[in-house]
Amino acid sequence: MKQLLVLLVLSFLCIAGVAQNINLAFNSVGSGRNITAYYEVEKGDNSYNFGLGYNMNKHALNDDQNQFFRKRLYANNAFQHLNFNFSYQRFILKNTKSIRPFAFYDVQAKHAHTRGTVSFTPSTEQNPTAMDGDGYVYSPDPFTWVEQTIGLGFTADLTERFYLKQRFGVGINLMFADQTANSSNRTAPTWEFGSLLSFGVGMRFSGKS
Repeated sequence: MKQLLVLLVLSFLCIAGVAQNINLAFNSVGSGRNITAYYEVEKGDNSYNFGLGYNMNKHALNDDQNQFFRKRLYANNAFQHLNFNFSYQRFILKNTKSIRPFAFYDVQAKHAHTRGTVSFTPSTEQNPTAMDGDGYVYSPDPFTWVEQTIGLGFTADLTERFYLKQRFGVGINLMFADQTANSSNRTAPTWEFGSLLSFGVGMRFSGKS
């Protein structure tokens, strides 16, 4: 886990020399929470963001609403902690300077287990329910999560180079089950409504387009 965080920070620093902008954001999405570093390129009123992030496990659940997916992503290895992110932004209200609102489309992809208080499939002798020491239930196999969001956001200048960035949106989350022996009784994909709240800080390495 620590090695993955170090790799993420180094990647963030390495792209600083070639990226137009870089930013680091905390994202709260349907699956849970992540911290993601973005390489951002602006072309006129358009902005393209490519992100690599770290999915954060939540050890204690502060709700018990019989959810299986929502806020239940749980990574069991380094790869499952990875969050892959792409977003497109279209700046609006072009005459603004220090505050720049935009509309966006965002997609996040990850591959991880779930962990909660309910099981997706009934337990059997051949496929017993996996539980941890705290009594939480693990999904037998990981899922591929694809979270798509549309919404509004803005950037607010702190200085000539540094800025804040916030995004708020809603969308659809798709969860694809691994087709293995343990998942033969599942249906895929599963979907549910999702949301995104994102708070970040960025740095420019060139002027505004």
